[in-house]
Amino acid sequence: MIVSNIIAILALILSLYTIISSPSRYELGNNYRIQLIGWYEKTEEIIKKLQLHSYSNDAELKTLLALLSTQIEVGRFYFPNNNSSQNIDNKPLAYQGERNVVLSYLVNIYQAYNNPSSIEQYLNGDLSTIDSYVENRSRKFTSGVFKIIAPDKWNKSRDKYANTQSPHHYNNTDMKEVIGKDA
Repeated sequence: MIVSNIIAILALILSLYTIISSPSRYELGNNYRIQLIGWYEKTEEIIKKLQLHSYSNDAELKTLLALLSTQIEVGRFYFPNNNSSQNIDNKPLAYQGERNVVLSYLVNIYQAYNNPSSIEQYLNGDLSTIDSYVENRSRKFTSGVFKIIAPDKWNKSRDKYANTQSPHHYNNTDMKEVIGKDA
């Protein structure tokens, strides 16, 4: 009898803890995603400005490259290097190991505008121009961030805790009925 009461009390405490802690975990994850999306948005805005740049003003180009470089440095907190045994002894902590591939795409974009000759080896086939090279790297950067944020998984989690229904519940036919046939 005493054992069953103890088990029942422990089960009650565990279930209450699960109920209380799940929204807290959701909130922590949501805050992280909001910060990451904010960083991503600012980074993409810089990339798009670089893509639209007329190159008539070197000062503007240098400013945009400085902003992109800053975003790369901030990105090290979201996408730290893989600290393998490579170059650990002779580099500062944030630069030890292999650079995260998501940041590598940003470095590629930076190099394409800062020193175009550094990417000439990649300019062939589908990537015949700097613009197509940068667009390719930008899409890969977006895909890397997309994988981390995992919108489908996150929408399901948000629906669970916020009692909402996200767009992933609707297919294109459903949405066209709501928006209109010309969508």
